Amino acid sequence: MQQVNEGWPWGTMWAAISAMATVATFVVAAWAMFRWRKQDELKVKLIFKQAIGDYAFQLVKMPEVLFTKDLKEYESERRNLTILFHNCFHALAMTENLLDENKVVTECWAKFFEAHQSYITGQSKSSDLDEICTLILSEPFVFGK
Repeated sequence: MQQVNEGWPWGTMWAAISAMATVATFVVAAWAMFRWRKQDELKVKLIFKQAIGDYAFQLVKMPEVLFTKDLKEYESERRNLTILFHNCFHALAMTENLLDENKVVTECWAKFFEAHQSYITGQSKSSDLDEICTLILSEPFVFGK
């Protein structure tokens, strides 16, 4: 029996096409996995930034200094601020050290942690915390510069 097409047999051609399709599928899957990881990184960074924004918004509702006489009047807001502080802490933990190389965020976070405790106990002003929150919020760590 003589072949009509002189060259590769059809079986070999289909095997080659199948192999190329498999390689193309692998490349697309690898690219998708890489993008998915990047998307998750962006998501946790954005959650952290949003948590800081929520904290800053609650801080605006608070007095400049929490004097002992104000503690009862602002108890609900104080509790909300503490909950939002914990949300910030958890959101930062979710970033799994993605922000460690960003000096502005890491330095501000160290100050933020202490400033929150000082403010809640009436030892510092809300403007100190607001300045720290503003620095973190203005830092372009989610989508870059």
